[in-house]
Amino acid sequence: MTASTDGSATPADETEDRVAVFRILADPTISDALRTAAEQALDNATPESLRYLLEHGRYEVDA
Repeated sequence: MTASTDGSATPADETEDRVAVFRILADPTISDALRTAAEQALDNATPESLRYLLEHGRYEVDA
């Protein structure tokens, strides 16, 4: 992820994260819990919710 000078995510970063979440959803073998978490991250529509899912949430859900 490329951060802007103030440390926040850029629009390109958000797009990459959104694509990564859609890739998770495209996997037919993911758990129901992970599918729900990914859908919620997309529904929240914030860069922070997408980043959290990718960095932590997907591991916490199936732990």
